[in-house]
Amino acid sequence: DLVVHPDLAMLHNKATKFPVYIDPALGKSAWTMINSAFTSQSYWSYDKQDCPAPYASIQCAKVGYTTEQQPMVYRSLFSFNIGGLLNKHIQDAKLSMDTVYSYNNTDHGTQVRVAGNISSSTNWSNSVNSWGAVQATANSHAYDRVRRRTEWGLSTAVRNAAGGTSKTLTLGLREVSESDVTNWKKFDASTALLTVTYNSYPNE
Repeated sequence: DLVVHPDLAMLHNKATKFPVYIDPALGKSAWTMINSAFTSQSYWSYDKQDCPAPYASIQCAKVGYTTEQQPMVYRSLFSFNIGGLLNKHIQDAKLSMDTVYSYNNTDHGTQVRVAGNISSSTNWSNSVNSWGAVQATANSHAYDRVRRRTEWGLSTAVRNAAGGTSKTLTLGLREVSESDVTNWKKFDASTALLTVTYNSYPNE
């Protein structure tokens, strides 16, 4: 039998946040954005650091409709390496990240959809038609600049991906309304995590 002995000092530490997972969550392997007004522009290494104070030093994933410079829609995409999940029994899966800015202090919905793989050449024109159906929607706001962890349940999407052959799962964020400026948000891209609970099938 496999016996796991957790670090008791860590479990008893007041700074420890529960739940505690034995397997670490998956961090993103890459991320980018697309913009409806600049359909051929790649955001792979561009326009990622304009978060409001006190978050000016982080990379912000922008989502929704804005008129700050001109009318435009941003979407953000995150890739995760799921090679270790292929052919596993997926029991639960969640995407989470911090909302750090919103247009106002009212909750608005952000959708997650499975999208095509991303690269340094990804832009609105070659990405937008690869976005699938809505997998989950989560409400959030952060007009007061208070970080709020935002979480989407993605068990079905990850289960489907684990049953395939691709070692990469790309998840796209878009606002429920892409014509209402009050839905405009920014997320801390560095906090994007895919947390998966799974088992191996017998004889594996």
